[in-house]
Amino acid sequence: MDADPTVRLTTILDAVVARADEARTRLDGLAARMDELDGGAAPPPAPSVPDPADPIRLAAIELAVAGSTRDQTAMRLRDRYPDAELDPVLDDVFG
Repeated sequence: MDADPTVRLTTILDAVVARADEARTRLDGLAARMDELDGGAAPPPAPSVPDPADPIRLAAIELAVAGSTRDQTAMRLRDRYPDAELDPVLDDVFG
C-alpha cells in the first residue's frame, strides 16, 4: 500500500525546512568568520546609479545623439552648468 500523498508531501517539506535552517546557520557562521577576517570593515559602497531625470545627463545625451563629441559636449555643459562635476556624466553617456 502506498503512503498517503499528504504525508509524503509533509515529510518532504519538513526535510526541506530542516535543510534550509541548516544552510542559514552555516551561512551565518561563515558571515561571522568573514567579519572577523575583515576586522569588521564595512563593505564597499555600491556604485551609484545615475538619475535618469538629471538635467545635466539629459542634456549630455541630447548633445551626443545630435552628434557632438565628448569634448564638444563638455564645453557646452560647462557653459550651462559651471559648478557641475561633468566627468561622471560624460563617462556614463560616452562610455
